[in-house]
Amino acid sequence: MTSCSAGCASMGCARTSWPRSTAADSDVVLQQAIAEALDGPEYLYLSLDIDVLDPAFAPGTGAPEPPGLTNRELLPAIRRICHETPVVGMEVVEVVQDLDPGYTTTMNARRAMFEALTGIAMRRRGLPGPDYLDPAVCGPSSGRHT
Repeated sequence: MTSCSAGCASMGCARTSWPRSTAADSDVVLQQAIAEALDGPEYLYLSLDIDVLDPAFAPGTGAPEPPGLTNRELLPAIRRICHETPVVGMEVVEVVQDLDPGYTTTMNARRAMFEALTGIAMRRRGLPGPDYLDPAVCGPSSGRHT
């Protein structure tokens, strides 16, 4: 740990450098969350606070939190959660349109809802996962999740 500044250090404040998580770390956390969700209630309601996204992807929120997730991390996770767990409803909160001049936050919130609906539809239709990608579009699986 390194101290923030001379005055701050005298008050016991310290700064820590946190390592950036990897895709493997995210998969482990997501797997644990899904296992916990399956070990409890009969139905789930998913609430997405849009400020989980990095402010570059969600500037229109009342409480931006850098560094946040990217779209490539969040959207497949939502689809997977809704496919593998008994989600029956979802909401997206903290979207502030007045702070979103380019509609970036609004469009990402909209896409998150589409991903949730797609995951629920896949579960109801019995479609397989966990890649959630159409092989006709992305090509054969080359080392992705099995």
